[in-house]
Amino acid sequence: MEEFDLRDLWNQQEKDAGQFFEGIAPEVERMARQSSKGIIAKVLRNSRNEMYLTIGLGIFVLFYADFNSTLFWAFVVGNCVAIPISIRLYTRMYHRIKDINQRSIKLALQSKIQIMQRFVKRLQLYTYILLPFGCLLGILANMTAYHIMPIDVPAFLEELGIQLFIALPLMAVIIWFFNKKYIYWLYGKHLEELERLYASLEEE
Repeated sequence: MEEFDLRDLWNQQEKDAGQFFEGIAPEVERMARQSSKGIIAKVLRNSRNEMYLTIGLGIFVLFYADFNSTLFWAFVVGNCVAIPISIRLYTRMYHRIKDINQRSIKLALQSKIQIMQRFVKRLQLYTYILLPFGCLLGILANMTAYHIMPIDVPAFLEELGIQLFIALPLMAVIIWFFNKKYIYWLYGKHLEELERLYASLEEE
């Protein structure tokens, strides 16, 4: 009889615990959804500000137009590459996140995390491509500005090699800073927050 009573008591406690967690589950999901929205809002704001800054710098350069300057045209070419990429990165992430409509906060979080992971990887890839491209473009523009045409090709290539030898270590530091610090400050830490939020929901 005593064993039967203990078993009933244990079953009742399990039932009460289940009812308790069922009762707080909507509140947990509401808090997680609210926290997720706050994190995503910060990410979108940072990305939007980056886009505006890139466009603003592109417009700013035009106010100092010197059509005879190779350095000016190097800036124009750089902006013609950077501005469309910046706009596409932001708008693509914005629309993909806004299109998420899963009723389950866990599925929605999972989708947002995947979108952000792809966004950060693309940003890092563009950093590896665009920063060296911009550096090379700037060096070439600066060198051609001080050479009389026609250019002595062997001497030009020798000087280019020397400047690249000097610039490459600095470029490596800049790329490291952008990938490990700048991108992390703007996006990486928020991605980690979303991953922690998802992990806490898994535990719950």
